[in-house]
Amino acid sequence: MKNDQATDFANEVGKLRGLMEQVLDEVKATKEGVGMVKEMLANKPDREEFDELKQDVKTIKAAVTATNRDVAALDKRVTRLEAA
Repeated sequence: MKNDQATDFANEVGKLRGLMEQVLDEVKATKEGVGMVKEMLANKPDREEFDELKQDVKTIKAAVTATNRDVAALDKRVTRLEAA
C-alpha cells in the first residue's frame, strides 16, 4: 500500500512539474510580448512630434492643391494656344 501511495505521489509531483514548466513558458512568452509592446511604444512619436507631422501634412496638401490649380490653369492656356 505504501508503494502505491509513493507511486501516486511521484505521479502527482510529475504532473505538477509539467504544469510548472508550462506556466513558466507562458510567463516567458508574456514577458517577451510585454517587451515588444514596450519597444513599440518607445518608438511612437510624442505629441509634439505628432503635431509637427500634422502641420507638415497640411503644408504638403496645400502645396499639392496649389500645384494642381497651376497645372489646370496651364493646361487651359496650352489648349487655347493650340486652338489659336
